[in-house]
Amino acid sequence: MVQNASTPALTQGQLSDVLGYQLSQKEIENCFKTTEHLTPKVGQFWQAADAQPGIYIVTTGKVRLLDSQGELIATLNAGASFGESTLFPNHSFQPYSARASVNLKLSYLPGETLLPLIQKHPEIREHLHQVALKLDSLQKKGEPETAHSSDENLPEANITEYQQPEVKPQKTINKAYFPSPTQRVGHLWQRITRRYPFFAQQSGSDCGAACLVMVARYWGKNFSVNRVRDIANVDRNGASLRGLSAAAESIGYSTRPVKASLDQLAKQKLPAIAHWE
Repeated sequence: MVQNASTPALTQGQLSDVLGYQLSQKEIENCFKTTEHLTPKVGQFWQAADAQPGIYIVTTGKVRLLDSQGELIATLNAGASFGESTLFPNHSFQPYSARASVNLKLSYLPGETLLPLIQKHPEIREHLHQVALKLDSLQKKGEPETAHSSDENLPEANITEYQQPEVKPQKTINKAYFPSPTQRVGHLWQRITRRYPFFAQQSGSDCGAACLVMVARYWGKNFSVNRVRDIANVDRNGASLRGLSAAAESIGYSTRPVKASLDQLAKQKLPAIAHWE
């Protein structure tokens, strides 16, 4: 991770929310003095299993928390925190990892600062322990959750792997439906022309990256295919479903990889990227 002095400063309100307790002015100043401001690169940057005690607070961007199987546990936006379980080494919390999106900025409160506060204020210990327990219970349930959602939410994008089904009568799908986006003027024109954004792949391995660029353009987001290709780790064989999913999440989408036959594929919510096998 890169330390960055330009990272937005942690506020007193955010500190109080994360600790669940109102500190004295002297304690607040000490926390701010020892806080580190970080700018992680896109991708996985932290694992609870080998992490030093401390709490990370999101100041800008998003963090995806993943379980040991790589499944999404929660999406954290500005003001949310993670790492509370590292402050309780004697408890058997399930390990998880953190993946950075683009433009992520964090404030890190080290254990050396937090542990004396935990010992002094039982309320802080109880609050942080409950936060760690809640995240641990989410892993057991396997239901992703969003913390501190921002006002602008992008839709969930399905990354679907298609498996050749048995030939069965299919219901006619008259028209593909996309949820209503915020950029409405361009979509009124699309309704008239019945055309959607098109980006031609530059090579045979660019199909996944090109699809993601087109989905993003529909929602008014312009991304370079070279950037998407790098994030998705595209090689001569193209992008894996895992790589494409990671790329989609890094630019602000929530993904749900599924395997489906053609009739089940028709029931999936759009937008979706389908891989024909």
